[in-house]
Amino acid sequence: AVGTGDFGSARYLHFTWHLARRKPYQYAVALMAVGPVLLPAVWFFQVVWYTTDKEQYVNLWVMKECTVSGLLLLFSLNLLAFPSAAVHRWDSSPDFMALHFRRSWLCLFLQSNYSFGAKLVDALWCAQQDDSSRLERYVPEPGMAEKVLLICTRAQNHEVSARRDAELVRLRRSTSGGSDSSKSDDVAADGASSKTSSAKE
Repeated sequence: AVGTGDFGSARYLHFTWHLARRKPYQYAVALMAVGPVLLPAVWFFQVVWYTTDKEQYVNLWVMKECTVSGLLLLFSLNLLAFPSAAVHRWDSSPDFMALHFRRSWLCLFLQSNYSFGAKLVDALWCAQQDDSSRLERYVPEPGMAEKVLLICTRAQNHEVSARRDAELVRLRRSTSGGSDSSKSDDVAADGASSKTSSAKE
């Protein structure tokens, strides 16, 4: 069976596309960023507090030489924690998760999964315009492009429906919350007016 260990399977691709958006992954990247952020501060404090003259100058010079490397490391960690590539939630479609795409072994070393995802979406868009030539490059067997397009279209429609339902539930909750608060305000106002009338009598 095709599992997450096969770099051409849809299950593996979907897992890697959403990995950077998982909390444990983001916490791990944040933990890796602690060192590059904390070390220069501690180092500078030690240089200023415990060194003088030539020794202090040498330490500051070494710190300056390491600054670029530290900034590049933080920039790389930022890319790991907050990828800019758009992804879709198609895991609710068993048909999509069972798909397998054709990728050469060179892709394992020279192509990221985000890059392959962008090419796949582009191929699906072209297939919707009656040009399946690009999608045929990624399907394992000739003639499967139409089937893959249908599966991905259904998965996307399900994602859109789920997003709309979630938005509708959120809107209903916010509306009901506002109604409850307005009702509470009306009750409080009625109580205050009753107390005022009683005091006048």
